[in-house]
Amino acid sequence: RVTDEKGQPLPGATISVKNTRTAVAANIDGYFTITNVSPPATLVFSFTGLITQEVNVDNRTTINITLLEDKKNLNEVVVVGYGTQKKVNLTGAVAMVTAEAFESRPITSVSTGLQGLLPGLAAVSFTGQPGASNATLRIRGVGTTNNSAPFVVVDGIPGDLNYLNPDDIETVSVLKDAASAAIYGSRAANGVILVTTKRGKLNQKPIVNYDGYVGTQMPTALPKMLGSVEYMQYLNESQTNVGLAPTFTAAQIEIARNGTDPNFYANTNWPKALFKSSAPQQNHNVSINGGSSDLSYYMSYARQDQKGLVVGNQYDADRNNVRLRLNSNNILNVIDLDGNIGFIDRLQNQPADETVIAGGPIYQTLTASPLTPVYFTNGTYGYGGGSANPVATATVGGFNKLTSQDFTGNIAGTAHILKNLSARVVYGLNTSNQNAVSFARKVDYFDPNTNAFLFTNRASNFLQNTNYRSRLENISAQINYDLNVGQNHFKTLLGYQQEQFKYETFSASKTNFVSNDVPILDLGSANPLAYGNAYQYALRSYFGRINYDYQEKYLLEFNLRYDGSSRYAPDKRYGAFPSASAGWRFTQENFIKDAQFLDWLSEGKIRASYGTLGNQYGADGPGYSEWYPYIGVIGAAGTASTNMPIG
Repeated sequence: RVTDEKGQPLPGATISVKNTRTAVAANIDGYFTITNVSPPATLVFSFTGLITQEVNVDNRTTINITLLEDKKNLNEVVVVGYGTQKKVNLTGAVAMVTAEAFESRPITSVSTGLQGLLPGLAAVSFTGQPGASNATLRIRGVGTTNNSAPFVVVDGIPGDLNYLNPDDIETVSVLKDAASAAIYGSRAANGVILVTTKRGKLNQKPIVNYDGYVGTQMPTALPKMLGSVEYMQYLNESQTNVGLAPTFTAAQIEIARNGTDPNFYANTNWPKALFKSSAPQQNHNVSINGGSSDLSYYMSYARQDQKGLVVGNQYDADRNNVRLRLNSNNILNVIDLDGNIGFIDRLQNQPADETVIAGGPIYQTLTASPLTPVYFTNGTYGYGGGSANPVATATVGGFNKLTSQDFTGNIAGTAHILKNLSARVVYGLNTSNQNAVSFARKVDYFDPNTNAFLFTNRASNFLQNTNYRSRLENISAQINYDLNVGQNHFKTLLGYQQEQFKYETFSASKTNFVSNDVPILDLGSANPLAYGNAYQYALRSYFGRINYDYQEKYLLEFNLRYDGSSRYAPDKRYGAFPSASAGWRFTQENFIKDAQFLDWLSEGKIRASYGTLGNQYGADGPGYSEWYPYIGVIGAAGTASTNMPIG
């Protein structure tokens, strides 16, 4: 039987045999029966809100267990905007997962790793392409137009989940409603995701951790395509139904059935021809952490290598992550310093035509005729009219190669001015340098019998080199003050933040290269083209929060952010984003605690909230101001402005 500390039954408690899939649930009186269990088996007892226990069966036939309240869970601290709160005191909708959720899982990105972990967060992957299989995230559905993605903050600085090494993550918090997200103002309309990376521990000897896996990817299912004979018969039938003459004669159908002309009446299963049966994938992560009495450190290196399931070598990706975090405490007995830097080197490769939906090899497998062979009998790529040969596109049609080097860093200082008063300043810098090389080769197809020209996939080969550079600077300052008066508890936060983002791109291209094997711009002889683009934006913000609770029973919270964005016209630049929320932990009331029929209820809360959120994305996009903010990049007399374009 399974009971709680008061001897009350726990209906629905889970009893499982450790390291097996055998499990049962306790009935309404807490009793359970589990069969085919013998020594040295171990039973695992679990119930929401209580501490999980393990019991060795030995030779017993009856086991009674008492599960204790998980007080640690009640005191759990959750990361929220610009701070932390006890989970029981939250009045907003916040969900959090810790590092354990990502451990020992073969995930290629943080976003895909979040699938199914957090209520209210939908993570959907639309592609299995190496290096691009990141999930699209939505918090409580689609919130706004222009951009429905949640705002991501990494260690206090706007960032990208998919640039992170999953093993470097300490916590991920999701702010799902206005009460929790309003402190991020004009960027929080679709929710906020807060990521905290790992740090070392004080007074700990160096600990070296290794986590890695080597695995194989396989297609889960491939489209089932018609064979040549069925294809010809159904095509004839469809044409007859609309009054047209059939395309194929009975003799031609018989040739396809007998396989006597493999050049023009083949029986090709294009999805099976294009996809490999398997492809390797591996990930390795090494970290070192430790610390003395006043200095801690965390260092890590991770490498991920993923090959594609499409034939050829144009589908692959690899990523290298390096991170170093240093924390120094009690400098002059007043100041704490936190330095955190990361470097990401990425390579992503795909066929040249993959960016064109109708020209990509995967799309071509759905349009290519089964009558067309992968190869003619003379060894050249087969062609039968209409769509290009998918295997030729994937193997010799060219490539799109993207390389990038991204740096993320921030340094934070916290001064403990008084016992309950502290000030914190954070400076963050994110830079990105990406280079994309796209080389589309000219692929010609010839008749295997006469060597006559049949088809070419393009008039000329084409090379384009594009460079993208961006720089994000962010500085914030905040003051925190806590006040306790009897059983009344106040927490206040006031802060200021300023951010500037700059982006520029340059691209050059040519056609008509003498060789399909040497993609160098100087070797192109026709259609030279060069162009570039640049834009910048800035944000200036003031924010604050007040938390109040009485006996951790009655809870109130007020948030306000005042955002100014260069994306808007000067007279519409600033906006206020307030929220208010309240909560009542009714299980802390004596009349609830004394009610025996509610002994099963350990924690309950009623909360309500109202707030305003904004979405500044897209306000300065094409059709509005051609990617330039209302205060432009160029200053007076053609001099580049060094001021943030916020006014």
